[in-house]
Formats: sequence, C-alpha cells, structure tokens
Amino acid sequence: MPDNQEMFRIDDSRMPVRLGSALRVPSYAYDNWGIPLGAYRIESDACYTGEWREGSPQQMQYVIDAVLEAGLGNNSQILRDSCARVVSHLVKKTLTDPGSNRPGKKKIHYLDIGAGVSTVNVFDAIDYKYKESVFFTLMEPSEKRVRAAAEKLTEKGLEEGNDFRVIVGPDQHLLAFIDPESQDIVSYVATLHHHSYIDTPLRAVNLIMKDGGQLVISDWHNPEWEHPNRVYRALLEDYDPDEYGWDTKDDDIKAFVGMFPKALEEAPSLSPLDEASYQQIRKFWQGYARIKRIAREAGQFSEANDILMLEAHIHVEQQNRIVSSAGFNVSRPSTGEMKEREIMKGDPDQLLDDSRLLMTTLAYKR
Repeated sequence: MPDNQEMFRIDDSRMPVRLGSALRVPSYAYDNWGIPLGAYRIESDACYTGEWREGSPQQMQYVIDAVLEAGLGNNSQILRDSCARVVSHLVKKTLTDPGSNRPGKKKIHYLDIGAGVSTVNVFDAIDYKYKESVFFTLMEPSEKRVRAAAEKLTEKGLEEGNDFRVIVGPDQHLLAFIDPESQDIVSYVATLHHHSYIDTPLRAVNLIMKDGGQLVISDWHNPEWEHPNRVYRALLEDYDPDEYGWDTKDDDIKAFVGMFPKALEEAPSLSPLDEASYQQIRKFWQGYARIKRIAREAGQFSEANDILMLEAHIHVEQQNRIVSSAGFNVSRPSTGEMKEREIMKGDPDQLLDDSRLLMTTLAYKR
C-alpha cells in the first residue's frame, strides 16, 4: 500500500508549486480525476492532517504573503474580519436577546476550528462587556500555530483553563476531544476547504453543538480543482520555466496528463463570477511560487511549511448543500437583521464584488 500522500500524485518535487494528492480535490469531482467516488475517505483526511500538522506560523504567513504578492489585497484578513463580525454579533445577541435559547448564560462556548490569528481577531471584535462571558476552544492540527494563538490570548489577559483551552488535532476527530452538545458557536476560517469530504467534519461539528447552535464558515471558494483541465491550463500558462528553473516542465505536465487523462478535455464553462475566482486563485499560486522561490534562494524555506495546490475549494452552493445534509439550516430570519447592520450582505455573503472567491455562510443546528 503506497503512502497516503503519494496516492493519485505525480512526482511534483521539481515544480514551482507542488500539487499534492488528488485525493484532496472535492469528492463530488472525483470522477473527473479518475478516483472512485466514496473511496479513500480516510486516506484523504490523512493527507490534510499530514500537510498541516508540522507547519509553523510561517506556513500561514506564506499564504498571506502570496495573497499580497498576487495583488489580491489581504484576502486572508477579509475572511477573518467577516467571521469576527458575525461571531461578535452572535455573542451579543445570545447574551442579551430574551428570545434567545440561552439568555443570560454566564459563559458562551465558542470553538474556532483552524485556530490562529482568526481566534485573536474574534476576541478583539467582541464587545468589551461580553469578552469575559465567552470560553474559547482553539483547535488546530499544528501545535506550533495553535500555541502561537494561545500566547496572544494570554497576552490579552486570558487564562488557559479558565478562559480558553487548546486542542491539537484535526476537526474530523472532534468527538475525541469535545463533549456532545457543548458548543454554542463554531467557526471555520479558511479551513473547511482542506477536506475533500466535508461531510465528515460537519457531522462531527453538529454533534458537539447545542440545539440552535450557530456555525460560521468564512472560506475560499473556486472551481479550479473540480476538473484537471483547469489545473493543466494553469500549469501550462502560469509558470515560466526559465523564471523558476523548471527544466522538467514538459515531462511533469506529460506525467500529469498521463495520470489524469481528462486534463486534455475541455472543462465546463463557468459563470463570470466563478471564472473570476478561478483566475484569482491562479494568481494566488503564482504569488506563492514567487514567495517560495525567494525564501528558498535565501536559504529560509522549510519543507514543513510548504502548501499544496490541490484542495477542495468547492462551490458555496455545494458546500451549503452538504452543510444542510449534516443537520443545519443555512438561513434564519435573524440574517435580515445582520443585513440591516451590514454584518452580512446575504447568506452566503459574497465578500468581493468581482468574484465569489471569498464567502461567509451562517448556519444553525436544527
């Protein structure tokens, strides 16, 4: 049996950006990649854990640097700010609304999956009157990153054990760490897209949430990895072999086509907003390739901090269909109040005017 991370993967070691295993693409797109649907669920989750477990805070800094290098603004912070606005509003509403299912509760239990800078942003966004009424749980596969976030909370006066707890582990194993029906609010910021089968973590999230608990997902969405032809086009067009010293470009692309024959078939056409998100994510990976090359030339790049291209940045409609099947309602009348207060423009909330690359979804446990 080959190593999980090497299944459905070409030798990408010489490429400007590494692809990783196609087990990471959206599960509903497996057929396009020649992977049996319903297969390799455990192996796919293992690929996610393996990529992110050993990284340091520098791994996420490369993402931020790549966004800026690509000229996309700070999309990472846009996602964090959107989540923080929504969570801070939910905290206040839960504590002050007499119609809430938990009014006046001393502590709201809030779980941030993929904890890091996003957790600190949420804490900062919560009104000072309610900060002490929130117990934070930080969950992240990388001990280095989650500990960096915990240190920031400690600097802000929070005490581990009394005000927050830290869990080092992936979200598909939530029930090993968190009691059922114990969480009021759960958030994902740029994390759920790491899963090919997003129903696995979402069903676990549903089980650890209280009835009426609220789920906030702020994430990247683009259609590149739904079809190998879109990846093929990016590899062919976006990376000058002379700039990156990619002497094996022709051979590597030939190997890609050999493993994923549909790469030479035309992918389905996209709406203008989805086409824009496809082009923007291509720019991101070009930016990351430049950041990685510069760090490597300076002798400062650690392979543990590398990030892999193939991921499940699925359509938001596909995401929310699976969110619903996992036991959530994706909309409620209170979303109208959020629109009036400009916390969310819709549900889902399109955060960029020119594409659907960044979206925030609010859902409630039924």
